[in-house]
Amino acid sequence: MDRFEMATLAYLAGPPWRFVNHEDGVPRKVEDRTRRSFPDFLVLDFSTKNIIVVEVSVAWNINGLLQRAGNRQEGWYEPLRLHLEPWFRTTEPSLQEWRLRTALFIRADRYDAVMNRLGQEKDVSSICIEEILRPWKWKWNGSIPENPLDRHLPPGEWARSDVAGSP
Repeated sequence: MDRFEMATLAYLAGPPWRFVNHEDGVPRKVEDRTRRSFPDFLVLDFSTKNIIVVEVSVAWNINGLLQRAGNRQEGWYEPLRLHLEPWFRTTEPSLQEWRLRTALFIRADRYDAVMNRLGQEKDVSSICIEEILRPWKWKWNGSIPENPLDRHLPPGEWARSDVAGSP
């Protein structure tokens, strides 16, 4: 795990109502063989009832990231539902109703490229990694950081109270 993934992990795990797993293999069938896609993090957010696939990239060339995110239904969501479905049924049936989302943590200078490609997608959020590297700028609610994952957060805008604190 590099320092950018470590900073993202700190951001993801800030609120106590989130469970975060690093590089959890999502099995998927490819040509009659099971292959795994390894998103950087898988988050269960108990406050919003979301299962969030998280990818972190500080690369300038994000074509691979955009391709994976564009293919999220077949590459992550469907295999994840199939993989978790037996557990949902026996352990926690209410999880079947949770929404699947994707959060991309990217460089600020790549934000526009992501928005041009995925900006209209309601289940994809883009967050600039430079913003989360400074925890003193997180939106804090008393002693618990809010750290939103469910909206597009342009450079310098995520910490505004009307953005970060709204549902």
